[in-house]
Amino acid sequence: MFDQENPTIQRQLVFESLFSELSQFRRGVHIDKMAQALLKEETDRKHLVGILRGGEKAVFYQEDRREIVAIPFNKHGTQNRFAESLWRQKTSETVWEHKIRQRLVWLHPRYR
Repeated sequence: MFDQENPTIQRQLVFESLFSELSQFRRGVHIDKMAQALLKEETDRKHLVGILRGGEKAVFYQEDRREIVAIPFNKHGTQNRFAESLWRQKTSETVWEHKIRQRLVWLHPRYR
């Protein structure tokens, strides 16, 4: 699906996919800003995993904490003070596979 040699194309394809999914749940304006804000939240240690059903929370993997969290978001970015832990490294990975993944309406291509 992705051109491994061109990160700009990869990022654009991820943006388009995310925008399309958010459009189904977050009707109205600023869908593009929400998608951009979520992608800007990504760092070397914080990775966007997906969007939970309903489109109100983004799911991130935080490497330093070895944790998957769900965070509400808007056009300005995530509202980290409302983050909810969904999975920690100390629990079985089957929790991630069976309980979290099936709750996602959009999954980042790196996890497909």
